[in-house]
Amino acid sequence: MAKYFSTIEEMAREVKQVTLGNILKGRALTNVTWEDIEVSDEIRDTAIEKAVEIIGGRKQGVIESVLRHNGSSLNHYVLDRIIWSKTNGWEYCAGQDYVSELADFRRFAYNL
Repeated sequence: MAKYFSTIEEMAREVKQVTLGNILKGRALTNVTWEDIEVSDEIRDTAIEKAVEIIGGRKQGVIESVLRHNGSSLNHYVLDRIIWSKTNGWEYCAGQDYVSELADFRRFAYNL
């Protein structure tokens, strides 16, 4: 049975790191083990809206559509780098090159 979270703060208390990938795929590393999770529509909608703002690009509608409709099957590193923190809210944690990483995800999404 999946663990249900109604608020992002509740999720943050029990999940090691809250990422867009966790929310879209419905699986997260909790303080105990990897578990199936479910989140409220509010958490999911807010996460997707903030991700679209972070990812940017000229075709934001395409990005939003991909995240909303294909989210659970997407496999891209950028999804696990869009994180939520109590201090900063939703943000992107870049690996080497912020600009090229987000451009890589936009190319990926546009070609689905």
